[in-house]
Amino acid sequence: MKIRLFLLLSITLLLSCGSKKNALPPDTTYTQDEQAMLYEYPKLNGFNAQVIKVDPREDENLLKVQVVPGKQMEVDCNRHGLQGKYERKMLPNGETYFVFLSKGEVFSTRMGCPDNSKRIAFVPGPTIFIAYNSARPFVVYTPNGIGLKYRIWEADKNMFDVSDKIDDAVKNDATQALKDFPESLPGYDRYVLLLTPLSEKQMTTDELKVEIIPGKTEKVDCNQHTLNGNIKTEIVKGFGYQYLIFDSDSKYSSTRMGCPDDAAEKFIYGQTQTISYNSNMPTVIFVPKGFQVKYRVWKSPVIAL
Repeated sequence: MKIRLFLLLSITLLLSCGSKKNALPPDTTYTQDEQAMLYEYPKLNGFNAQVIKVDPREDENLLKVQVVPGKQMEVDCNRHGLQGKYERKMLPNGETYFVFLSKGEVFSTRMGCPDNSKRIAFVPGPTIFIAYNSARPFVVYTPNGIGLKYRIWEADKNMFDVSDKIDDAVKNDATQALKDFPESLPGYDRYVLLLTPLSEKQMTTDELKVEIIPGKTEKVDCNQHTLNGNIKTEIVKGFGYQYLIFDSDSKYSSTRMGCPDDAAEKFIYGQTQTISYNSNMPTVIFVPKGFQVKYRVWKSPVIAL
């Protein structure tokens, strides 16, 4: 799959009425509609408004944008990361944007490194995933001196079932680790996802993530339905392994289109969890009895940020 990264524009958006005519650089490629959208964003002292604009694509519901703030600095062979957190904000028209809060502090591992390992590199901070939407630009504010990069992720069109049973004939590191996880929780069923090991070509071509999708099959009409519920992460004491618990009251919301009387069975879901692809460990999910779990794989070409 060929994916190209689109242009990332950094602009300053001014708030006062007298200066709004200068809100955009004179040589931008924004349409009139896009300029009207960006006109609404405020100026934040000490921050730059980073604007992500993506091109139209087929089935944008299967695409996500990973936002990666960071700064260029000298690093050695240790692993480095920029500290910070996001605040989600909302404009009066209901559109959202994010402000990345950071003092520019960087953490790192503490391995001894040779002097010749020093180089200039982009040190990334915590990332967020946003919906891919070519209909309007998306704005993230970063402190002065901190830049922004992003990458596009694409999901498999198909969802696959996660099993609630493990084949005793399967013996590998992932199944061996299962003995350390809880076998049951009152009122819940346990599902276990065992991923296929990647080939060397796959590991060098694409980075992969897995979306865990708890839900249930219901007979519904043509509207879009969203299941209530939330996913929380628990830790296996003494091992540090993580597992997921999904809680739901089984209720769901829906759009209100007029539909024919006929209904059909459909897998209804709401909140999902995206995790790294790891075939060496099992992914354990507990859901209320009567629910199911599906998953799908997301991929993005391997690139150097």
